[in-house]
Amino acid sequence: MNRSDFILTGIVLAVSSFPFFTTGYLFNIIGFILFASIFVIRKLRFDITFIYFLLFLTALLIGQALIFQFMSIRTTLGIYISFIKAYLAIKIIGKSFFDYFLKWMVIFTLISFVFFIPSLVFPSFESFLISEVAPFFERTGSRYGYSYNPNFIIYTLNTGITNTSMSDFYFFPGRNPGPFHEAGGFAVFLVPAIAINAFRKGVFFSRWNLILTAGLISTFSTSGYIALGVFSVLYIFIQYRAYASLFLLPLLIWGFYIAFTSIGFLGEKIETRFTGFDVEAAQKAQRRERFANFIVDMNDAVHYPLTGRGANEHTRFANFEEFNGKTHKNNGVSDLAATYGLVFFIVYFVLLFRAFKVCFELYSENIFMMAGSLLFLVLLVGFSQVVFENFFFLTLMFLGLLPKENFKNA
Repeated sequence: MNRSDFILTGIVLAVSSFPFFTTGYLFNIIGFILFASIFVIRKLRFDITFIYFLLFLTALLIGQALIFQFMSIRTTLGIYISFIKAYLAIKIIGKSFFDYFLKWMVIFTLISFVFFIPSLVFPSFESFLISEVAPFFERTGSRYGYSYNPNFIIYTLNTGITNTSMSDFYFFPGRNPGPFHEAGGFAVFLVPAIAINAFRKGVFFSRWNLILTAGLISTFSTSGYIALGVFSVLYIFIQYRAYASLFLLPLLIWGFYIAFTSIGFLGEKIETRFTGFDVEAAQKAQRRERFANFIVDMNDAVHYPLTGRGANEHTRFANFEEFNGKTHKNNGVSDLAATYGLVFFIVYFVLLFRAFKVCFELYSENIFMMAGSLLFLVLLVGFSQVVFENFFFLTLMFLGLLPKENFKNA
């Protein structure tokens, strides 16, 4: 294991979704300088495919400026810094990124148990952490109008244990957010980690996966649970094929049906968010749920398929005045399409699929099915979290862009 690259992978994860690092823009710039310096020190070179991508991105941004007659220098520079930084990171770390990612997720999950479990037993323990520890790590301000969650870098105090109004559940006092901004954000990273580890090892209940699955269960994330159920079905089908599937798949599907109809918060949340929305009703909603946002976003994407509406709030939202419930973005899949257009959306997920093929190429002959399954799972969890523009997923995307010669000596 290359220790420096292992640490760099941890930095990618931290800068992606840890509240301490995502509040403000300071660490985005520091991360860019760090990875650019290492890129130069290691005497690495830019790939022609990345140059083509930058030209494509530039054309897209120019198109947005022409259509909306507006360009924010701050937003444009931020986009270039984010994309270039992600390319530099994966160019430095290479395909070992997946190995380091799995190790970090196991570490983050174990650390989360150290704080989450005692908080469940003794709520005053979390109160102590919020009042006495978190203030030492407090950073003022927030990004894109989102609230700041108290944390001490390696753990976020956004569980609902001491603030019961945050909890959706009647029978469990809180949710485990790990070091991420919320429990659903933790699930976004746990689901692909579970899938990658299971597919690579050919064993669903390995030691690492037991830890990761326990972490996912503790998040009480609806999308995380759905993704886990879907993955269970996909895993059985890919690993055992026809004979075992005839017996195991119906049993598993029946089990998850019982779970979603018997466990209150799962069925109720899904039923509530599937209530009928048309475009006009969704646009008028004071605070949009995931499905309403999906309708509004995809309507924007269809109207601006080549460019999207852009990342700046003054073009992203019609008649923008301030951040509120209507501007709250909570569907990562449709948000990407609305922001950058359908062409970019397709390119992005094709590259992500290629990256997942790299992940499995040394472990199985079922590369296509495993990569496709992982992509589907990422889309599922991304449906409830705006994550596809963060450092981690952009880094993964660029892994799919790198020519194969980058991996000959990896």
